[in-house]
Amino acid sequence: MGREIKFRAWDSKEGKWLEDSEYIAYIIWLDGTTSKYDSMFERMEPQQCILEQFTGRHDKHGKEIWEGDIVRCSWGKYGDCDILGTVKWDNEYAMFIVDTTDESIGTMGQIEVIGNIHENEELIHEPEKENGNDF
Repeated sequence: MGREIKFRAWDSKEGKWLEDSEYIAYIIWLDGTTSKYDSMFERMEPQQCILEQFTGRHDKHGKEIWEGDIVRCSWGKYGDCDILGTVKWDNEYAMFIVDTTDESIGTMGQIEVIGNIHENEELIHEPEKENGNDF
């Protein structure tokens, strides 16, 4: 059985998550196949709606892990080392990764979602790096 395919959408101008029906209508509106939703999104720019995909995985508390989530990864022999990272899609390897600022991370143990890049950007203080770690 394959993984569940789901999306969520962030309205960067309004600073809020769009309801399922809003971002589905937005995608249809962008496609130009209908004018039914033109008034609803007449002032929304294409880059304003940020779509993110569900990774198909859950954290240690059973919470869904989404692209754009900020996660804490516990690793080490006793799970005593914590690393923060951002969940991203890696086109080169065609998989979701946890992008961290720590090159020493090895195999990750438990993952915990602690926020997302839209509402909790302050959780990630270090500059992003080009490499990431898969989970």
